[in-house]
Amino acid sequence: MTIKGLKQFLKKKGIPGVLRDLSHFSGKCLVIDSSIPLYKYVYMSHQWGTDSHLQGFMKHIEMLKKYDITPIYVFDGRAPESKQRIINERKEQQRKSSEKLQHLQKLMQLKESYKTEVSSNFQELVLQGNEPIMRMGDAPVRKYTTMVHASEDSLLSDEELQLKLKEMSISESTFHELDIRHLQQDLIKAKRLSVKPTRLHVAEIQSLMESMNVRYIQANGEADPICAQLCKNGIAQGCLTEDMDILTYGCSNLLTGFTHGKSTVTEFSLQTILSVLNFSMSQFVDFCILCGCDHYGKIKNIGPVNAFKLIGKHHSINNILDDIISNPKDYKTVSVPEDFTRNGVELSRQEFMQDVQVPE
Repeated sequence: MTIKGLKQFLKKKGIPGVLRDLSHFSGKCLVIDSSIPLYKYVYMSHQWGTDSHLQGFMKHIEMLKKYDITPIYVFDGRAPESKQRIINERKEQQRKSSEKLQHLQKLMQLKESYKTEVSSNFQELVLQGNEPIMRMGDAPVRKYTTMVHASEDSLLSDEELQLKLKEMSISESTFHELDIRHLQQDLIKAKRLSVKPTRLHVAEIQSLMESMNVRYIQANGEADPICAQLCKNGIAQGCLTEDMDILTYGCSNLLTGFTHGKSTVTEFSLQTILSVLNFSMSQFVDFCILCGCDHYGKIKNIGPVNAFKLIGKHHSINNILDDIISNPKDYKTVSVPEDFTRNGVELSRQEFMQDVQVPE
């Protein structure tokens, strides 16, 4: 999960992060939130091959070892009860993405098989022997753009197309306006959102790590508190993740932008952030809760800018809630939902600020 708008807000405050070469961390230990590469590489396995998730993690590990960095990977367990709302929302989003994926795949098949479908960049498609040739004016041009060439037998007639579109509740004019390249882009996005790693994926990756003598931790709950605790305990000198909330858990150094294809990361120092914002750690946690996190609700119409001002003035969410009650005219655009309670805020604080035991 992440803190809504935090990265952009820090950039505006003059804290864009420091670009570091991986050699800066040579001889050190870094902890990795495995969920980020897990989803990335499982998506790759759906796209390019059944073992791409293993190849991806292997390159991930080899890149770190190349710079003499000792990695510790942490895998998510069961999510806390406080995240049930967001989990349900994500499940619904995944269901809708799966339905959209099926819909787009049907549309793509229709686009590829309709007999009058031609590339918008060319006037005419001419088949000479087995080699596709495009004709622009009088000059034949070899086709190097992505386009599927259906055989004559598989092409749809106008009547067949109309029946298919009726089944899908799409008008013929809408269908003809669809650009196949945009459909391909939408397909990629829908596939990414519909991907879900399985226990088998995780087991295979952990088995790979054992064979490479790489330490991993299977958390009982979420990975974030374990990653942060390893940094607080001095075992790891930074955490590789794209989730900014690792800072809210007290991680000293967040490292973003890591891929096995480049040798730099962007480092965010918690101490620098607290110093520039002039926040204590408890104030920073309240600021992040106001910005919006996955625990419980969020006060509507309060983003990072207003959250920063309010915490600077009132120092805590409890004081802000008191002020909203005492001076409602000052908060005409602010809406406090029923699920944003003082008890919920306190539980969120405890979740972020607790020390956890690191499994062996």
